[in-house]
Amino acid sequence: MKKKNYELNYKNLIEYINDIAGIRVVCTFQDDVFRVRDIIRSMPNTRVIKEKDYITNPKKSGYMGYHMVIETMIHYEEDIIPIKVEIQIRTLAMDFWASAEHKMKYKTKAKLSNKDSKKLAWYAKIINKIDESMMRIYQKQMAK
Repeated sequence: MKKKNYELNYKNLIEYINDIAGIRVVCTFQDDVFRVRDIIRSMPNTRVIKEKDYITNPKKSGYMGYHMVIETMIHYEEDIIPIKVEIQIRTLAMDFWASAEHKMKYKTKAKLSNKDSKKLAWYAKIINKIDESMMRIYQKQMAK
């Protein structure tokens, strides 16, 4: 809130901050990601505020996942109040890539070179192809 120059109070926290709470759901296959999304959309007392589909439209970096910001009601002291929660839904493969990329890009002192950033984006595409192929094999097995 300080970074965004909001006065530090409860009202601004609820109004302007979308990730007071965060959840990451890691699924086996891409189909599962969209099933989880649909379950979240249908949850009672929950309102979807924002969705970003980085599976259909990956980020330039190669990142893939499905992001949602929802508003749900929680008990706080004597009240029931709305709270915004960011939910990230990814496959195991997407999570592997994103975790490794995050560590290389943000948890080291040296800046990642353009060449290495391009390699990571290429690896994301390769991992996605493997992810999709594994899902097709699973779907074929389930159809038998």
